[in-house]
Amino acid sequence: MTLTLYPVPPHNFLLSTFVFSQGDPEIRKSEGEKFWQVIRINRNLVFAEVTFSGNIEKPSLKLRLSSKTHLSSAEKIEASRIVSSILNLEDVLTPFYQSVGNDLPMYALVQRLRGLKAPTTPTLFEALVDSIIEQQISLNVARGLESKLVRMFGDPLVFRHHTFYAFPHSRKAGCRYLEAVPSLWAVCPERGVYSIYGRKIC
Repeated sequence: MTLTLYPVPPHNFLLSTFVFSQGDPEIRKSEGEKFWQVIRINRNLVFAEVTFSGNIEKPSLKLRLSSKTHLSSAEKIEASRIVSSILNLEDVLTPFYQSVGNDLPMYALVQRLRGLKAPTTPTLFEALVDSIIEQQISLNVARGLESKLVRMFGDPLVFRHHTFYAFPHSRKAGCRYLEAVPSLWAVCPERGVYSIYGRKIC
């Protein structure tokens, strides 16, 4: 099933999804004018694939949803909302652009990055985990740790003969949301071993 999304212009899809270009293709990835990720709709896992069309000033996105179960109209609307939130499609940039119109250095930067919208996480729990993991000095190390976490605790979805993973639920591995906070991240200095949810990951 395919839906059409209309981001608030301007929207530069390539710039906005570039942060995912080095991502794990079985978790979340952008490649050219495509982006894909497994999302949760209630208890269903849905493979969401986004393809850009149009241009920066008149953007549109094709959202293809694939699930092992039938999606109701309400679930399709919820999927659209989640994807719009992840890609921050409703972010209004015009007031900011207007406010820096007389600042030449900022204006030049805005022109170069016109339509860039910062992605967001679909849940507070994922934002919390990201904020902890991405304190690493190396972004590559942070990405690797997050990928291992998702593969360990995330829910798998087999699609197109590949196994994809959704970000783990806050209650995964027997952890309630608040109880997970202190145990999400631990470092063993004597060995340099990182542990998430009390399990060694590297």
